[in-house]
Amino acid sequence: MTKKFSSSFGCFFGVVILAGLFALAASGSAQAGSITYKFSGDLVGVGTVTGQFTLNSGAVTAFDFMSPVATIDPSNGWFASVSLYTPAFSPNKDFVDLSFLDTDNDFLNLIFETPLSSFNGSNFFVSPVQPTSGSETQAGFQCSFRPQCGDSFEGVFSSGSATPLTATPEPSSLLLFGTSLLGLAPFRRKLLGQ
Repeated sequence: MTKKFSSSFGCFFGVVILAGLFALAASGSAQAGSITYKFSGDLVGVGTVTGQFTLNSGAVTAFDFMSPVATIDPSNGWFASVSLYTPAFSPNKDFVDLSFLDTDNDFLNLIFETPLSSFNGSNFFVSPVQPTSGSETQAGFQCSFRPQCGDSFEGVFSSGSATPLTATPEPSSLLLFGTSLLGLAPFRRKLLGQ
């Protein structure tokens, strides 16, 4: 009877571990596309823009920036747009253009020389880009119509970078389950007479 119990007990553990791995894979893939980036860029002669944005499946899902004259976030009437130039007319390369706009035609443009599929926040691009249709664009900031901007505030970026923030993982079900299995190990040995 001990042998039969031992083999069914081992089979039970195998099934439980496979179920736990499946649950971990399913929960991890649901959040795999969402990455938050920390941004910092220098505007020629007028200051620095800092903040962060979150990309999820090719869309900006959250953002918050501080500029020399305005806070750029959804609570202040700003919204995000993503444009892909694959490739642009000039230069003939792939670009991701993250535009943060408000209803007063103010904008913050962040342009990266990369296709969206391999976006990692590097390759910030500061020169003008001519899309295949539409007008030329460049990474910069314009704030003309908000009271805090004064008469007009405008600048193009001389440099910038976006780096992924390291997420602090929450304890997963598998980790908790694995810890409980370790706690059961002495009982298994006792049941099997080892």
